[in-house]
Amino acid sequence: MKIDLPAEPKPEHVSVVYDHREEPSQLDVSPLRMVRGTLDVGDYVLEAMPRYACIERKTATDFLACCGRERKRLDSQLERLKQFPARLLLVEMSWQMIEAGEWRDDVSPESARGTLLGAMEMGVPVMLLPSRELAGTYAARWLFIAARRRWRELYGFAKGLKEPST
Repeated sequence: MKIDLPAEPKPEHVSVVYDHREEPSQLDVSPLRMVRGTLDVGDYVLEAMPRYACIERKTATDFLACCGRERKRLDSQLERLKQFPARLLLVEMSWQMIEAGEWRDDVSPESARGTLLGAMEMGVPVMLLPSRELAGTYAARWLFIAARRRWRELYGFAKGLKEPST
């Protein structure tokens, strides 16, 4: 059986599952397609490869809570995130915002900085973006790059398959 696969995927062909608990503030990852679902790990995964790429997203408020009273929840999320070959902790803050520490929470800038550096030390890449709009733009691009990389690997494998000898 021969299957014709395009040599390269296009962004509009990639679907992303977002966790229903992200509503109504989910990121806009267009031109990728969005599908609502329930995820055990993370907030955004590739629909066709749900165990390949995953984004754990934190708003500023949620991230600061995870630096203090909800630290165990973040540690658990990061441990589960490590099972994905492509993983990302996306935080809607900038380094400048963290250093300034101008929030009402009791979390110090040092604690917030340490939380991010700890995630990196665990092997979880961190992306800081100061707005939901930028977070959506970068999340879409990162997810597409992950999908395209895996597509290229699988396409190369499929091209190498030979018809069985009879």
